[in-house]
Amino acid sequence: MGKRQGRYLIPLGTVWDAYYDCVKNKRNTMNAMLFNADLEHNIRRLWRDINEGTYTIGRSIAFIVEHPVKREVFAADFRDRIVHHWICLRLIPMFEAYLSPRMFSNRTGKGTLGAIYNVAFDLYNVTDGYNRDAWIWKFDLRGFFMSIDKRLLNFKLQAFIDERYDAPDKPVLKWLTQMVVMHCPQKNCIRKSKPEAWEGLRPEKSLFNQDDWHGLAIGNLTSQLFANFTLMDMVRFVQDHGFEDITQYVDDCTVVTARQKEDILAFIPVLRTWLRQALGLELHPRKCYLQHYTKGVPFVGGIIKPHRVYISKRTIRRGLAKLHYLLESGAYLTNPEAFLASVNSYLGMSQHFRAYKFRKEIADRVLARHSGLYAFTKDCKSMVIINPSMI
Repeated sequence: MGKRQGRYLIPLGTVWDAYYDCVKNKRNTMNAMLFNADLEHNIRRLWRDINEGTYTIGRSIAFIVEHPVKREVFAADFRDRIVHHWICLRLIPMFEAYLSPRMFSNRTGKGTLGAIYNVAFDLYNVTDGYNRDAWIWKFDLRGFFMSIDKRLLNFKLQAFIDERYDAPDKPVLKWLTQMVVMHCPQKNCIRKSKPEAWEGLRPEKSLFNQDDWHGLAIGNLTSQLFANFTLMDMVRFVQDHGFEDITQYVDDCTVVTARQKEDILAFIPVLRTWLRQALGLELHPRKCYLQHYTKGVPFVGGIIKPHRVYISKRTIRRGLAKLHYLLESGAYLTNPEAFLASVNSYLGMSQHFRAYKFRKEIADRVLARHSGLYAFTKDCKSMVIINPSMI
């Protein structure tokens, strides 16, 4: 972009706003602590770099996480994360007005629980209280984040900003958005995980196997936002073809419909062709679920059936595995507040499902290790510390 002489200069306060949004409810990483060591100077330097058009994206950290599924994550430099928040503070209000209410990922007041109960409501509503025939169709996209065409995404975002954003900092927003979209973090990163950690990760799940024009980094706030923006067209396409009751969470979609099974089967290749031609995306060939509504459906951590919603076995396994790690590491004694928060997060989540046995299992395992320090409320809905002097 070059020097920004004679152009609108963003106020310093907007960079501070982005900083505070960035650090809100986030743990302090080493990167963040280094930035905070000379906070005012670093904020002013970032502000000047943006206004002078000399801002460039720094080095990311790449690593592998194993749970809930194995995936590659890129953590942007803390300075760049502030820029991500500056962008999102401007785009999110416009996106909220644009996105379908049936899109639930990374949106305030929605999330996985909202998606699960939206499907449960659709199931009840479409079947007229479980008295009418209906089908559940679940599908997802293959290698979604890695398959996103950055050129197409950038073109649509620039047009979207031109049409809907009229603040004086529009040129800055367009410039920074394009820079973030087209960035290739795999070309300037440190691999935090050992090389063998990438073994077993399918090629379409890694940015290191993509060209310069495809793939968004999992881990960036902007990537989650741009993923929703990308899939809005797909949600509308499905609805325009008579499947109005769709629930989307990232690339997982569930449709409840009273239409004939033959209608769904006939539409699947239509959707496959449209996705390939319009967005460059692919339906996952092995992840298409079509069942009568009485069979229920697994969706984003829940099992949705008529009259009831269960917690998924994978979520239970993950929760118990984490509890086992915390107990074996001694965290229940060395860091009881964090242990308490972790256990209560699972107990609180499980209250939205038929999951008493899961909560009871957590309580039994904790009390078997240290019954004199912790106790559980009625129905194991939460855990409390009863004897702080033992810590």
